[in-house]
Amino acid sequence: MSEPDGFYVSAIVSKEHFLSHLDASTSLATKWNDWQQLGGEWQSFDWVSDGHSLLASADSRLSSLQTNRDAWCTFIDDQDAPLSAFSYDEDSRELILATAMFRENLQDIVELLAVARGLASFCSDDEHLDLVVRDFVWSDFDETVSTAALTGTGGGSQLIDTADRQGALARLEGDAQAWCDNLAQGSPDASNAGAAVRLKAFR
Repeated sequence: MSEPDGFYVSAIVSKEHFLSHLDASTSLATKWNDWQQLGGEWQSFDWVSDGHSLLASADSRLSSLQTNRDAWCTFIDDQDAPLSAFSYDEDSRELILATAMFRENLQDIVELLAVARGLASFCSDDEHLDLVVRDFVWSDFDETVSTAALTGTGGGSQLIDTADRQGALARLEGDAQAWCDNLAQGSPDASNAGAAVRLKAFR
């Protein structure tokens, strides 16, 4: 079994829009029809023959979480270990959601991306969201291609070709790895225990 990936979300979004997203019903994967662009190599899986059942299963699990807040708390829940982060700065509107230990299978990743795309749908034209899923812990940064990546602004979002490590993706990967390196070094700015608990209480 392979080791789980982590994820890193960096966004500029108003508190009003972020709270509206958090308290809305959980975003469902079937809202989008471009999942084949996700790419990657998934054992015994084909989007044409298996995609419909995977998305239906993802929607079922997402629906059970009720709100996007519940979903994000589940994604970053670290049982009080310093492996995740949630921070929001009202002045800069900067949001960080991250964990070094997420999941390893495609359905989990699709569920994460669906909720992130839901957040992007609340972003105005001067707001944006970027997300990367990658192996932060066990692989060499320079030799590892990210598992998935997403960018969104102005109410829309698109999946990024992770094989093309240029421009915005390269910067995002660099920021994500810097966060994880700080986490490994015990920096108090990189992580804090109970990130999910604080997100649950965020108002």
